[in-house]
Amino acid sequence: MVIDDVVHEHVVAAICTAIRASRLIGDSQLVTRPPPLTKMMRRAPEEGGGFSSTRGFGVVCHADAIDDALAKVPLLAPFVPVAMDVAARRRVRPMSTIERLAASVFDDVNAIYLNVLVVPPGAAVERHTDATLGTAADDPRTLTPLVVAVLYVDIPDDLVGGELRLFQAGALLHTITPKNGRFVMFDGRLEHEVTATMASGPRISCVAELYRLPRVRLRQVPRVRVQSNGFAEVLRRFPLLS
Repeated sequence: MVIDDVVHEHVVAAICTAIRASRLIGDSQLVTRPPPLTKMMRRAPEEGGGFSSTRGFGVVCHADAIDDALAKVPLLAPFVPVAMDVAARRRVRPMSTIERLAASVFDDVNAIYLNVLVVPPGAAVERHTDATLGTAADDPRTLTPLVVAVLYVDIPDDLVGGELRLFQAGALLHTITPKNGRFVMFDGRLEHEVTATMASGPRISCVAELYRLPRVRLRQVPRVRVQSNGFAEVLRRFPLLS
């Protein structure tokens, strides 16, 4: 699903300004991820190389703690309601009868991973399937998000490349051209990549992975944690510098 202007252009510009000014931006947390989410979490096999040339920061939270998460990172507040829109999610990934029954008893989306993704000129994101919160050292299963939502907030006018490409069973399904204010939501089971960028500046987007985790997995996920390799992380580790 691709929708343009779902967020007002002035709001998109404000998000962009806040991201560019944020001390949270650093080398991608999807590569090094210090500290780990929990002792039980392990890194998905496709991470590392896939994001090694990108920058950004992430926010992990339980769905019922989203307000606490946004209090820590308010610049993401305009993006989250759009990313969590139930009607849009059901269009992208209709629920089976069993899933509808389960959702009536248990939470639908119960864990969220928010990611600010900065792709510098010349960089790319290798093909992968998201599973940031879906891996655990004590469980061989890899759980993908229900859906992944993307909002493009800073796309250079001279950008060449930088497309989001979606794959199903190894075959190219869609190619999506980034555009300021463009909102994309896709099935979290799909492989995807960002093609190499050529531009005068970075390509910046906000990403949300929405999960329905088994309760035992959910207990391993922090209620709220900000992941950053930026200057804010230095201040956290060495508070006397602040």
